[in-house]
Amino acid sequence: MRERKAREFDPTIEVLRDCVNDAAFAAEDAPTRKRLSETLALMESLSSWSEDMLRLDTATLSRLMKMGDKVRALIPRGKASRKRAAGAFLER
Repeated sequence: MRERKAREFDPTIEVLRDCVNDAAFAAEDAPTRKRLSETLALMESLSSWSEDMLRLDTATLSRLMKMGDKVRALIPRGKASRKRAAGAFLER
């Protein structure tokens, strides 16, 4: 996973950063600027998250992966949803 990230993912982030930081980027239309900026932000977040996951011991990572969709219950969507999600997760 680390090798693939270094070989494929990290260079893509660098290209996106170069595009966004290039002076010509301001001349692009608004939807293009928005899309590239959002893609860069998402990839940077995924990169950070994957580094966190790769630091976990194998047993913990395995348990986390087995949780699958149950993890979504921990993600707050709003005050009322947060309470329901926490309750639903604790009931499992």
